[in-house]
Amino acid sequence: MSLDKKELELVIKAQLMYCTSTIHNPGYNASLPLCKPAFLKLCGINDYLLGTLQNHLHTEGLSERIHGNIGRIPMTDNRVFLNSEITFPLKQFLVQYSCIHGLPSPLRHRNDSNTFIYLPTDRTYTSVYKEYKDYYYTEHDESNQIISYYTFRRLWIEMMPYLKFQAPASDLCEICEGFKAKIKVAKSDADEHEKVQIQYENHQKLAKLERQHYNDNIEKSKNDLTIAH
Repeated sequence: MSLDKKELELVIKAQLMYCTSTIHNPGYNASLPLCKPAFLKLCGINDYLLGTLQNHLHTEGLSERIHGNIGRIPMTDNRVFLNSEITFPLKQFLVQYSCIHGLPSPLRHRNDSNTFIYLPTDRTYTSVYKEYKDYYYTEHDESNQIISYYTFRRLWIEMMPYLKFQAPASDLCEICEGFKAKIKVAKSDADEHEKVQIQYENHQKLAKLERQHYNDNIEKSKNDLTIAH
């Protein structure tokens, strides 16, 4: 039967305790001296661990070895410890972000608690994280440490798994695509570029108003079945 690490160390220390050999020439027991390589081979350990066990036996006897870091809080400067002061504002940000930019899936039933909210295809985890950083530093001093992108993404998935990104080409608006094409063509003409850009922004504002109206109807329809989406 194989021994676990603690049991093996105790057995080896007991053998070292009752043999008369030196650190350079340990023995398997008091009557059977062995050369060091043979002892290491029999015990399945290396030279460093043997020396460590002999030193611990000399100072602590047969007591169990305890790693020096056990019970200590990791002293990592770049780690942000997660608590409600971090997770709650983050969720509030994502909820607000979904209200402004998101569009509920029209394929879900209005009473479905797992309704998905989709963000436009031009949004990504990275772009939303950048916006979150901007928001965070408007509320906190720049000396405060913000969570990393990977933590941001993990918490997003854990806290709001229903907030997703639309697949490419699933939210194409012909008007938006037309404006984007015009903006590219008008890059060489500053006046025309500005004119098209203003028209495009006005179109987006109207689309946001329609989205907000749709979201309001979603909320109202939960309590009033006469209201259609």
